[in-house]
Amino acid sequence: MLAGESNNRTDNGVVSQATDGSRLTRLFLVRHGEPAFKNGLLGRTDSRLTERGYLQLLNTCQQLPPFDLTIASPLKRCREFAEEFSRQRQRDLLVNSGLRECDFGDWDGLSYQEIIENWGDEYRGFLSDPSVITPPNGEPLSEFVMRIQSTLTDVLNDHQGKTILLLTHGGVIRSLVGWCLGLNLPGQGKVPFQRIKIDYASLTEISIFHGEEPFPQLIQLNCQFKENQQCLA
Repeated sequence: MLAGESNNRTDNGVVSQATDGSRLTRLFLVRHGEPAFKNGLLGRTDSRLTERGYLQLLNTCQQLPPFDLTIASPLKRCREFAEEFSRQRQRDLLVNSGLRECDFGDWDGLSYQEIIENWGDEYRGFLSDPSVITPPNGEPLSEFVMRIQSTLTDVLNDHQGKTILLLTHGGVIRSLVGWCLGLNLPGQGKVPFQRIKIDYASLTEISIFHGEEPFPQLIQLNCQFKENQQCLA
């Protein structure tokens, strides 16, 4: 429980920002736009965005309220847009390798059809429960989740109280949503990695209240923007 929190909740359970000793960190989690490589497993493979993917990201990020800095995955489908957008907004950009997508090993960068033809049973097992089945020479889900949570801890330690744009990948965002909701990853790997939809250029927002322990809340999930539409306060 946060320090002094017991008498400082609103009716919907949100911890008051005025609570003694607490600070609020806002995370705008934006998935990259449409990549050039599609219809396959895209992890460490360094595909650039299509023109459509760039415009998708631009439309989403133009709707964001003021933020303090951008932290991006080093992969081109995130980093290249982040560099240009942060320069336009005159915001600092940090490239953090901990925010890269899961490494799918020998399956990474292959089409789904190629994977099914060569590893049909293993791939079906992976889809059924990725916490048990790991692609050959790939990153186990448990290690991926630990990497993401360790990266988040570092971000919160270094930038507590700020509003941050995190430009990253679907698997990373699912992992952070799972952490926020207490889904106990990776033991419940099926839940966040197959049942939480994260579309290209979508926005997911998590607020974290800091006290004796961090208290995260999921504010928005997979928010889609039409042109000139704003769904953020």
